[in-house]
Amino acid sequence: MPKSIRPKTLLAIDIGNTSAFFGFFRLNPPTISLEPFSSFRFPTIRLKNKSYLRKFWARLRAQTRVPGAVIISSVVPQINRSLKFFLQRSFKIPVQFVSARNPGALKIRYKIPSELGADRIANGRGAMAYCSGSAIVVDFGTATTFDCVSPRREFLGGVIAPGPIISAEALYERTAKLPFVHLSRPSAVIGKNTSSSIQSGLFHGYRGMILEIVRRLKEKLGRQTKLLATGGQAPLILKNFPLKFKYLPYLTLTGLLLLWLDEFGNKVSHRG
Repeated sequence: MPKSIRPKTLLAIDIGNTSAFFGFFRLNPPTISLEPFSSFRFPTIRLKNKSYLRKFWARLRAQTRVPGAVIISSVVPQINRSLKFFLQRSFKIPVQFVSARNPGALKIRYKIPSELGADRIANGRGAMAYCSGSAIVVDFGTATTFDCVSPRREFLGGVIAPGPIISAEALYERTAKLPFVHLSRPSAVIGKNTSSSIQSGLFHGYRGMILEIVRRLKEKLGRQTKLLATGGQAPLILKNFPLKFKYLPYLTLTGLLLLWLDEFGNKVSHRG
C-alpha cells in the first residue's frame, strides 16, 4: 500500500492456537487511540471452515464494519492463505501479515528471527508505547510467553512455557483416573479431594512459575523493568500477585496497530 493512501479504519487480527482476537481502530490523525473501538473473539477452529468464513465476512459487511486495511499476527500458518483470500475478496483491501521481516520500529535480536512468533513481535512493539525503559510482557495464552524488550527498542528474546489449560489437558489425557479440571482460584492450598488438589496445583504452581521466571528475567534486565500482562487468564492469575503488573487486554492488537503505523502511518501521534 502506498504511504499516500490512508484508510479510515484498520482491522487488526491476532490468531492464536485457541482463539482469534479481532479489533477495529480508527485512523484519524493527528491522534489515534491505542485501544480498538470495537473488538471480539471467537474460536480459531472456525477460521479453518471456508463456509463459516464466507458468512462471517458477509455479516461484517452488513454491519458496515468494513476496514480499509488489515494487519494480522498468526501462529496458525495453515489458515493464513484462505484467510487472506477471503479478506481480499470480501473487502478488496490490502492484507499484511506480521513476521520478523517487517517488525516496524522494533529491532529483532532473536538468533533465528524466522522462529519468532508474530504475536510476540506485536507484544514487543506494543510494549514500546507504554514503557520507555526495559519491559517484560507476559502473555497468558494457550502457551505463556515472556517477551523482553530493551530501552533501545530491541526484542531480546524471552521464555515460552505451557499455559495452565495445556497442563490440565495433559493431566487428564496422560493419566487413567484424573479428571479434567477448569482453572479457577482454589479456596485452600490443601486440596480435600482430587479435583481441588489438581486445582491447587494448577493455580499455585502456575503463579509460582510466573514469579520465578520474572524474578530471573529482572536480574538480567534490571530492577526497574516494567511488567506488562495480556491475555484472558491474566486477571485471575495476577489477582493479589506479589509483583505489580500493568494489565493491558488489547496489547497484542495495539502492537499490530503500531506495526501498521510504522510502515504506512507517516507522522501521527497516539494516545492510550
